[in-house]
Amino acid sequence: PHYCFPPVGIVSTSLLARVIRLLAKRSPVLDLGTGIGTLALTLARLNVYVVAVDLDLKCLRYAKINAKLNRLYQYLDTLACNGTSALRFNAFHLVVVNPPYLPLTPRLPHDLQVCGGARAEVTMDMLVWGLTVVRRGGLLIYALSSLSRLKPFGKAWPVARRVTPLDVVTVYVMKVARLSG
Repeated sequence: PHYCFPPVGIVSTSLLARVIRLLAKRSPVLDLGTGIGTLALTLARLNVYVVAVDLDLKCLRYAKINAKLNRLYQYLDTLACNGTSALRFNAFHLVVVNPPYLPLTPRLPHDLQVCGGARAEVTMDMLVWGLTVVRRGGLLIYALSSLSRLKPFGKAWPVARRVTPLDVVTVYVMKVARLSG
């Protein structure tokens, strides 16, 4: 779809999908920055309830269509909001974030799909937002690229990594030990 980032062949998406298939056991789960819903559908296939959040209404519409086409709509709700502003604190057992990681300042709304900010501020905001809604004992799972020049967020450990010709993509898992928010 026009202006919706197609995750086909994207290393971070495939690594995150592999990790969440192993770790997503309980509902509810959150896909923060869902786009067209690729990771949300991966979660829904595990028979867990997923809230798929994005700023872009067109992409959310495609996420909903994808869920219906894959007969997973009963496991998925889509929500248009800025970050987690419309969600309860400590509401999710698992939060997955595949943030934009190019170290560029977004100029247009659809730039947010790939541009994480000159100092990775968009990427960091998404990780902080994810942390505010994950439950005590829950998991925050996210991908980072070496292009973003960010260190792992919080007390996260690397669980998957792939080297590409342009960067190194790593998936991190952080278990939340205390209440956030």
